[in-house]
Amino acid sequence: MLAACAVIGLTVFRDLTTLESGLFQLLILATGLLGSYMFGRNSARAGATEVIRPHARAAFRRVMALYNSLHRLSVRIEELKVESPDSRLDLIQA
Repeated sequence: MLAACAVIGLTVFRDLTTLESGLFQLLILATGLLGSYMFGRNSARAGATEVIRPHARAAFRRVMALYNSLHRLSVRIEELKVESPDSRLDLIQA
């Protein structure tokens, strides 16, 4: 964008030939397209992050709830093994 502004400044303060004018316009077009691409890519990434983040939070909460449930089940199996030793409890815990 700075290059495009510099070229515009050159065209204002100096008389240019037709060839120079055409080349500068091509340069302005190329830098404008490059700048648009870069800003578009960054805004698309930011938008995707905002869309994905709520889903990631919900998925993380579900995983943590499952992990806590599994831990509680393991603790309960240990308690049952102390109360009445049974080989089936070892199989379930495995």
